[in-house]
Amino acid sequence: MGRRPIPGYYSGITNVDAASLEHKVFGAYVDLEGQLTEKFQAGVAVRSEHYSDFGDTTNGKLSLRYDFTPQIAARGSISSGYRAPSLVQSGLSSFSVQVVEQPPGSGNWVEVQQRTLRADSPEAALLGGRALKPEESTNYSLGLVWRPLANASVTLDAYRIDIDNRITLSDQLPAGVVGPIFAGTPYANIQSAAFYTNIADTRTEGVELAGQYQWDLQQFGRLDLSAGFAKTRTRITELRDAGGIAGEQIVGRATQGLIEHGTPDSKLTLSAHWLYQTGASP
Repeated sequence: MGRRPIPGYYSGITNVDAASLEHKVFGAYVDLEGQLTEKFQAGVAVRSEHYSDFGDTTNGKLSLRYDFTPQIAARGSISSGYRAPSLVQSGLSSFSVQVVEQPPGSGNWVEVQQRTLRADSPEAALLGGRALKPEESTNYSLGLVWRPLANASVTLDAYRIDIDNRITLSDQLPAGVVGPIFAGTPYANIQSAAFYTNIADTRTEGVELAGQYQWDLQQFGRLDLSAGFAKTRTRITELRDAGGIAGEQIVGRATQGLIEHGTPDSKLTLSAHWLYQTGASP
């Protein structure tokens, strides 16, 4: 026999949850690339943006490439990134009621009010929540390029991406956590709560190997073959406490596991593209 299902229902849309949000973005982008010497190539890119709700940001990228021989080259880059919270992350507020057995196995079923709180709401503030900040990232990459044939190439790249203030939905904090904090406030009826937060910093490291080959089929066109393998790892480098609640409680083991292992750490791709020209149209 399986576990007894837990019934529940959503209250629908309420005036408390309704919100009118917008943000406008204006940006400018400049990308310059040049051959400094016969073997040395460099590129610089700058992007400046203005967010109506988060102000100004400027990010850039520096890329370098050096050709040791016509067949072998090294390349690398460093760049910064910026991602403002989405309107959903900034303004989400929802309500539901779950009927749960407390304590488990007792046969005593009770209604538990669960809320996803708007990040900058007074209720979330009591739990350590605050208006979301943009995510900021720094990206590093280093790689090799090998062209054994005029129609074949192999590339190997390693990279690292550091994200500060990563936006994450917290766990549903249980009554044992939120009850004492909400006691004596207008929010005392909330028995379980979650909210979006910038509580974590993460680091993603990976390596990618790719190969391409163009096969000339003469009168039958051309066949482009490619293969790639990627290996990545993401880990949380810092969890911050908030409102007297430990970071491990706000982002529990399940959510931490989703951040670190929510996507496959290995990926293999194979592709073939056949190009065939039948002739000019009449």
